[in-house]
Amino acid sequence: MPDTNSKQLPSFINAGCQLCMGHAVDKDLLTLVHQNLKDLINDYKNINKQLANVKDAVTVLDECLDVLVQQQNELQEAEKTRTKETDKILKRLLSFEKIVNESLLMQVQALEGGLSKTDSKVENLEQGLAEVEKDVVGIKNKVEQLGQEVKSQSLKDVKPG
Repeated sequence: MPDTNSKQLPSFINAGCQLCMGHAVDKDLLTLVHQNLKDLINDYKNINKQLANVKDAVTVLDECLDVLVQQQNELQEAEKTRTKETDKILKRLLSFEKIVNESLLMQVQALEGGLSKTDSKVENLEQGLAEVEKDVVGIKNKVEQLGQEVKSQSLKDVKPG
């Protein structure tokens, strides 16, 4: 049999086949395998390039995320600071409002006390005025009475004749 294979070998080579690892292989099949292998290698290289691009993009996104997290932390700290400042201002305003309210209340009470004193003085003046009017009426009556007495005395003093 070895003779038969050795006789057939030159015919396979002539027919477009070759011996590879002890087996006869079709040239078209070998070309197809080589092409598929080249395509796989190109795909592998392209995938590695895309993977490198994706890694770069992920790195950029991670950096952006780190910046965003840092900015968020800064914003939260700024918000806490503003809240503390706002609370301080609010406490000051409430304290000021309390002081102003107490001051206004004291002023109102003082004004009410002054008004009460003024009302009392007005009442005293009205009473005094009423007494003065009584006295004036009394004096007027006395003056009229004296006037009549003087007339009657003058008439008596004037004797006809």
